[in-house]
Amino acid sequence: MNQGPDEHDNKHPNEDLVRKIASSGPIWNSSRIGIMVALLISRRATFTDLLIATGLQKSSLSRSIEILEDNGYIITRYGFLKAGGIRKIIEITQEGEEAIKEYLLLLKQLKNI
Repeated sequence: MNQGPDEHDNKHPNEDLVRKIASSGPIWNSSRIGIMVALLISRRATFTDLLIATGLQKSSLSRSIEILEDNGYIITRYGFLKAGGIRKIIEITQEGEEAIKEYLLLLKQLKNI
């Protein structure tokens, strides 16, 4: 006796894709997406460069950098720049590059559905 559609039949067609995007870990935050995209383009940037690129407050940028570094997506170090002395430099890691590319691909797939 057929009692109607299976519970899974009522699932929205994009539900799995949206779930993947929403579970993208520490990247799932507009501030961190901005940081990762900026680093994907430039490979490395100073703290000041990222302040300008993202428009974030210093404290928000610092916290986002800390989260991304704790998850292996970026590394930070201090380096001497000819024009400005010692600066904090943030670099994207291979893992970070793969993660942001996957995230952007998921967004593209969602857009194309």
